[in-house]
Amino acid sequence: MKLPALSIPTMAIGYHLHYKNAMMESFFRTLRYEEVNLFKHETYQDVLIRLPYFLEEVYNQKRLHSALGYCLPNEFEEVLLD
Repeated sequence: MKLPALSIPTMAIGYHLHYKNAMMESFFRTLRYEEVNLFKHETYQDVLIRLPYFLEEVYNQKRLHSALGYCLPNEFEEVLLD
């Protein structure tokens, strides 16, 4: 199924407009340096185990985010919902 069929907007970004995608670029850099490069994933199953752990236990609970005023995403979400 394609994204437009799900009413999800898409946007093509040229290589010279990378700043428009800065938040995702930053996330993928963090993922690459703090997870992919630090652990040897020998199988696809290793990735399926480690990636959710990294996202939920490290990225959302231990890592401060400048876009959120240097808060943890879980703390920011709690404040936003209260």
